[in-house]
Amino acid sequence: MVSARVTIKGIDRLTADLKGGLGIPRGVERGINLASAVVEEAAKNKVHILSGKLKSSLGYTIRGSGMDTTGVIGPQPGFGQPRGYTYKGKKVWNRGDPAKGKKGKPGYGLWEEVGNRWRSGHPFLVPALLNNADRIRGIINDAVEAELSKGGR
Repeated sequence: MVSARVTIKGIDRLTADLKGGLGIPRGVERGINLASAVVEEAAKNKVHILSGKLKSSLGYTIRGSGMDTTGVIGPQPGFGQPRGYTYKGKKVWNRGDPAKGKKGKPGYGLWEEVGNRWRSGHPFLVPALLNNADRIRGIINDAVEAELSKGGR
């Protein structure tokens, strides 16, 4: 039986860097943030405009952090409307959320995206994501590479 002992100088720093992900989680988080802005802009350019309210309500929020970062793009509460209100014909504003609609029913954005039994949809979110897939991959890769080049600092 043969055994060997190897000593690696700087192993403590390498182990710490690996535990910290070498900056990869920060890069992913930054990349998702930038990519979400790209998809939001593409969705705003693609959305079917009747009143402009849906377009002005589009935005994104970032949930989670590091490798668990998620960008949520779509109608955002409070965007494109007076504080906490939605328009309901005849110049009356009612409380509501453009993403959820009334009483938990799908909001107008979902109907615009997928349609309903009375009319076909005008997809804007899915095409915004799919048409920018290569650009999104590039943005995230560039952000991760930028963090790696910093050495995880």
